[in-house]
Amino acid sequence: MSTCLELARDLEADRFTIHPSQPLNFASGGKEGTYLRDHWELYAEALMDGIRGVVGEAEGVQVCVENEPLTQFVEEVLDRLMAEGEELYLTLDIPKAEDPRKGAPIQRVEAFYGRNIDRVREAHLHDRKPGGLFHDVLGYGDIDYRKYLRLLAPHDVHFNLEIRPREDAYRSLIWVEMLWEEIF
Repeated sequence: MSTCLELARDLEADRFTIHPSQPLNFASGGKEGTYLRDHWELYAEALMDGIRGVVGEAEGVQVCVENEPLTQFVEEVLDRLMAEGEELYLTLDIPKAEDPRKGAPIQRVEAFYGRNIDRVREAHLHDRKPGGLFHDVLGYGDIDYRKYLRLLAPHDVHFNLEIRPREDAYRSLIWVEMLWEEIF
């Protein structure tokens, strides 16, 4: 992580996105999936210390946590860190905040980002064709990007197209520009 932060500073990056996750929850003492619950505070403190360390090394780069994965455990750790006043920010990967089976936002993730909208510094834009994988050209899925652009535009958010190859990213840029002009 230190090497990545050094590169981010060398490139004069504004933001640095990380993906913290909870430890595996394996069986303990014959009880299925109880280990994490039984050691919740130990792991929470370890994750908090790790994130504090990354933020402490950032030296002017805003450290952002992405919602992939944003489990309840990670959410609680982030809430505690932000309540302590840690200079920690958020990245919203929009398609990964949506439940593809329901075609709607994951309510817990949406509520977390709604409570912390002033900390969102980056948004990842890409799409997902029905039944397909992420990182598709924008406009092919059923994500309501109008809603997200309206929500995030008033804040200090950088929008990042996570689409490859370059030609598809360019097509997506044109699509976002047309949507932006339509909305604003």
